[in-house]
Amino acid sequence: MGNTVRAKLFKIREQRKATQHNCWIDRQIQRDLKSKKYEIKCFLSGMYGSGKSTLIHHMNLIYNPNLSNEEILEHRKQIYMEVFRALIAIIEEMKKDQCLKLKFLSYSYLLGNLLWHANLSNNGCKLPSEISNALKRLWSDVDIMIWYKHHKDRLDSCHHFFLERLTKILNDNYIPVEQDILHVSNTTKKNLNEVKCQLGTGITIWLIDVYNKLSCMSNSSKWLRYFIDAPAVIFIADLSCYDQVDHENEYDPMQESIAYFRSLCHARWLTNAKIFLCLNKKDIFASKITHSSLRGYFPDYTGRDEYNEAAEYILSKFLQINTNRHLSIHPLFTSAIDTESVRFLANAIGKTVSAPKRVR
Repeated sequence: MGNTVRAKLFKIREQRKATQHNCWIDRQIQRDLKSKKYEIKCFLSGMYGSGKSTLIHHMNLIYNPNLSNEEILEHRKQIYMEVFRALIAIIEEMKKDQCLKLKFLSYSYLLGNLLWHANLSNNGCKLPSEISNALKRLWSDVDIMIWYKHHKDRLDSCHHFFLERLTKILNDNYIPVEQDILHVSNTTKKNLNEVKCQLGTGITIWLIDVYNKLSCMSNSSKWLRYFIDAPAVIFIADLSCYDQVDHENEYDPMQESIAYFRSLCHARWLTNAKIFLCLNKKDIFASKITHSSLRGYFPDYTGRDEYNEAAEYILSKFLQINTNRHLSIHPLFTSAIDTESVRFLANAIGKTVSAPKRVR
């Protein structure tokens, strides 16, 4: 009899302990749910030159702003090289016009020598004064300034940017600012580039940039493990490349980008993903469309050479190739060098992607 009572009391105590333990677990789970952050894996894709590298760099600068001394030195080294590339681009374009005087031939030789010495001495610290002074003299040459005034549209936008900031960049106390870093013509140095960006809402976007040459559909099996469970994909297309057709090599970057997007839309492993279609470089497109008509490259376009109408037409070319009614596509017009545009994209991903993966 006594053993039976003791057994019952023991069972009651164990049940009470189990109940208390379960309550503790429930409270812990609720506490964890409130404190844990959420992570959205986002695969970044697009053709070479679309602005993928700039976007991922800008995301990193916005959400991970504290640069180390080593990173500052590396950025400064790249920016110095961009100044050289911009001046070399001018000389090369002037050669095509056959307007080079004898002094320009010597300038071309001088730039080559300066670049060689700069590569030897450029460790991210300031350039030797003889090199920086020579670059300043070259940029202030009257004939070069006249040519630049009338033909600067033949240079890349990044060349314009660094030429206009040349004097500041070559100062002894120069420190790279955000826009300097973003205008560097980066190509992804590694096959895979990953950045984690924590939004103010507690959501973390894990951005994975796969180098274009290895992200083509024929090689996608290599990277399948990275994005097979990705709830979001950013596809970047260069909105401003519509007139960059290479007839000699039969290459049309806009049509290539549309074809690449078609392959992405039909990929079976993306049926549940939300695709953010970013038509990038909207700022360049806006300035270009006023003097480079869309009708010369899309004969069926009957609209005006005006930003909104022309941009919507190109967007329709991308959207109409999607035959999967269940695929969620979110179009955006972006500029990867504009902070507000990048923040808007990040917030759109955070708000749109549902049931993100919880980080433990």
